[in-house]
Amino acid sequence: LVISVKYRIKPRLLLKKLYPAFYIALCTSSPAAALSSMMETCTKELGISPNVTRFAVPMGQVLFMPTAQLLFLIMALYMAESFGMEINLSWVFITVCCSSIMAVACPPISGGSAGMYTMLFMQLGIPPAALALALTVDAILDPLVTSVNMFCLQGEIILSADMVGELNREQLKAEPDSEDI
Repeated sequence: LVISVKYRIKPRLLLKKLYPAFYIALCTSSPAAALSSMMETCTKELGISPNVTRFAVPMGQVLFMPTAQLLFLIMALYMAESFGMEINLSWVFITVCCSSIMAVACPPISGGSAGMYTMLFMQLGIPPAALALALTVDAILDPLVTSVNMFCLQGEIILSADMVGELNREQLKAEPDSEDI
């Protein structure tokens, strides 16, 4: 919505342009699988210069995982509560810090978060029995988390490209060819 309002682009048109990479990430749970689609969408549909696209998309797929960080945080809090652990302010602070680091360190492949949950739960003292439940829930939510990360990444790249003067606003507002999408 922020991009739609700021650049006066219809939300439906923006969603239509962002959809291909979102769909690939949703079907595969892999940012790497959506790489070529995102590169093409950013340059041809969103009006982002190729220089920015070549740098921002691969870097963002590895480092930009806000929904993964949120899932790590929620999962740790839920498992700690479910297994009767004492949760105090310092534990929450450590959980937020560790979740943030784990989201950046998480490999951009399907199932890449399994190792992250193991390290996170060991660091926080969450019992190993919680890991099986967390991995089951993660297997169900991973496609959605990955696709939302990729969706948000494209939006972030639009904003960043505009800040450095590398966004073609007219191309962003233009209707895509029906055969392109």
